Amino acid sequence: DVPNGETYPLQVRQFTSGTDLAEKMKELIIEGKGGGTHQESYELAALYYARNVKMPNAIRPLLIFIGDESPYDFVDPDEAKSIACVDLTQKLSRAEVFEELKRCFSVYFVQKPYGDERLTDGPLTGITRRVHEDWVALVDEDHVALLGDPSRVVDVIFGIMAREAGKIPYFQKEIEERQNPNQIKTVYTALRTVHALPGGKDS
Repeated sequence: DVPNGETYPLQVRQFTSGTDLAEKMKELIIEGKGGGTHQESYELAALYYARNVKMPNAIRPLLIFIGDESPYDFVDPDEAKSIACVDLTQKLSRAEVFEELKRCFSVYFVQKPYGDERLTDGPLTGITRRVHEDWVALVDEDHVALLGDPSRVVDVIFGIMAREAGKIPYFQKEIEERQNPNQIKTVYTALRTVHALPGGKDS
């Protein structure tokens, strides 16, 4: 979170796979200086990936944000230069940045409830609702997954990948063979808007 004075607010690693992925994850520094504003510097990460990451052989690049807060409203040229390694002549709104990013990637947001807030069967409330509305405006509702249990985030990512690859039936078969009913319902509920999976098979 840049405004909160973090030393490493944006950390990027080379693309990798297999066991090397775990090693690259260990290189990331968790500072924990954010909080209090209901916003974090997602827009700078979006700008970095829109301008600096090239994948010429990718058929459909996928970029997934995971968090519980909104991006800041604008990208300042000084922060763009020092943090995202991008030269700007003027401020960019977060909407402009994400529109540019979406021209390069299929962009999703996996949203967990804010702070101590919890997801219920009713309408969203509190900061979670505002954050959800902000991200829906940026990437559209079918690209936001509301996840009540963060321990199921990998399954939700697999569900997003299934949509992108056109393999939703395969994903359903796999998850139903290896997860218990409560876990399945949590994942399906999170993915309801992403690819119309029923919430726990009850609709």
